[in-house]
Amino acid sequence: MVNRAGNLVRRHERLLEAAVLGGLVIFYALTTIPNIGNHPIVGGDEGWIVSASAKLAEDGVFGSDLFAGFFGADEHYYFNLPLHHLILAAVFEVFGVGLTQARLTSAVFGLAALGLTYALGRRVGGRWAGVASASLLVLLRLNLAPFTGLTLTDLGATVRYDLIAVPFVLAAVLLLLRHSASPTRVEVALSGFVLGLGCLTQFSAAFLLPPLALFLVTVTATWRDRLASVAIFAVAIAIPFLPYLAFVAQDWPDFRGQTRAGEAETGVRRAAFLSPSFYLDNLEAEPGRYDTAVDLNKPSSLSELVQKPSARLVFFLAAPLAFACVMVRARSGSAPHRLLALVLGALVIEFALFESTKRFVYWVIVVPFLCVALTDAGVAVLAWRPPSRALHRVAITLAAMAALVFAVEGLAVGVRNVRDARDAAAYSRVGEAVRAVVPAGSRVVTDNRMWLTLRDMEPRSLLLLFYWTNPDIAGNQVTDVDGAMRRIDAGYLLLSPLTREILAHLTPEDSARFDRYLGQHARLVATVSGPPYGPIEVYELSP
Repeated sequence: MVNRAGNLVRRHERLLEAAVLGGLVIFYALTTIPNIGNHPIVGGDEGWIVSASAKLAEDGVFGSDLFAGFFGADEHYYFNLPLHHLILAAVFEVFGVGLTQARLTSAVFGLAALGLTYALGRRVGGRWAGVASASLLVLLRLNLAPFTGLTLTDLGATVRYDLIAVPFVLAAVLLLLRHSASPTRVEVALSGFVLGLGCLTQFSAAFLLPPLALFLVTVTATWRDRLASVAIFAVAIAIPFLPYLAFVAQDWPDFRGQTRAGEAETGVRRAAFLSPSFYLDNLEAEPGRYDTAVDLNKPSSLSELVQKPSARLVFFLAAPLAFACVMVRARSGSAPHRLLALVLGALVIEFALFESTKRFVYWVIVVPFLCVALTDAGVAVLAWRPPSRALHRVAITLAAMAALVFAVEGLAVGVRNVRDARDAAAYSRVGEAVRAVVPAGSRVVTDNRMWLTLRDMEPRSLLLLFYWTNPDIAGNQVTDVDGAMRRIDAGYLLLSPLTREILAHLTPEDSARFDRYLGQHARLVATVSGPPYGPIEVYELSP
């Protein structure tokens, strides 16, 4: 009788668990997929990424015509790591090239991140900790991207590398925790290989190498076995890079030419890592990473002060307390908590020291571990037995209020996003408006976001104007604005609001030369398309 009652309870728990997880998936899908080809607004990185993946799928060449002529970028592409491009190329082979297909690929990886976050939370704190961790990943508004502020909703609906790396990282961690007392060498090798795939997707995945290697040093085993595990781990990480290194070796000068563009953008040179000032400057600038998340630099009224409550509550209170709680439980001998503490601590420190752009979106790789730590702190509050019952009730009440804030804000912005998606402007109409005034077969120079809607016009990236005129990037091939425009060899120039923002980063001298070039070689023929992509000024260029 007792066994029957226990089985009934467990069955009801499993049904409730499945219902909550199903509800999270439905919420994620509803806030991400509807009108995904038009909402959110297309970004410049999306056109850039898709251009290289599409050429690989259609022509079998890993290159981007957006940057044709720039250190062979249309023949061998080195701007970014390749795995995301390979995945998109495979998708395009099956379903055709399109923004919707590319964004749906991100949505699938977001779903994988959701499932693996649940698995990690369950491994650390049990079934309901897994459910709560997944809930936080879906509902916690941390404002990594400037749309809803919901991590999975925003990054699952855009074409970026950052989210794609997250499932690889989570899978690598879970493999090491499969037998947490001492992972087998096969598990260590698989973990390293999977993490290597993540590193082949986005640089931030490499930040997991130190904490995972350190974890292997702390597991129960002889020192010889520990060092062997670390060696196996390192070799396994390197294996996915061997084909890519062979690809890079085909033309090292072009590889250096293209990667110098990224170095100039981030302000990082290889020699910078040898300078103490690099790390001190990064530490000093690190608080700026979180400005958009918490928005405390401009609260001039009470209404502004209460905006973004979840992010402020997390970064100023909940996250430090959760990390302290994980540290305490790690010291008690729990291997999952030890690994969680190592990963969280290392990621925050490495981002502060080594990542100089301070883009908050890169922090997505931290978010699943943060969600698990926050959940684990909640579990610890429930299990806490202080001398005073009143104190325990206060702690539980505060934790419940925080959870309520997270849920209400997340649900509110999610529902609003569903409405906004329905009313989003059609991306294809921008291309239609341009085609109405630009003759067929013309080549245009424009911002990268226009690539998908103007593919038939051989778009060239306006960023080439910066690359060819910057001696730190172009090297001995540097030229002036006129020379850069001759190399681009476009018949029309499209100046959108985004293009104007890009041009604002020209040096005063180059800006003056660009204005002079427009005066001498450009004729305004039309202004087309309104917000959010326009108005776009269409200039016909003369030789």
